Amino acid sequence: MTAIARPYVAGASQTNFALEFGTITEVDGVVTSFQTRTQSNLTLTSDELSTWGTNDEVLLSIIAGKLNVVVESYVNVTGNNF
Repeated sequence: MTAIARPYVAGASQTNFALEFGTITEVDGVVTSFQTRTQSNLTLTSDELSTWGTNDEVLLSIIAGKLNVVVESYVNVTGNNF
């Protein structure tokens, strides 16, 4: 899952996120692509995002909880590889 704030405004009472669910491809431990399977949108309130901070794993866990799904693992991708 990827989550991108559209737009992100610090301190806003609500934040809209564009979500993409899909599969990654790795070559030698490096993520080389992300193939989107489905997309969705989600709005979270500032109260729901109060524990976010700067750790995006926290954000993805908040979103997963809202969607009643479980995050199995996190993969951090440096830069825009695809």
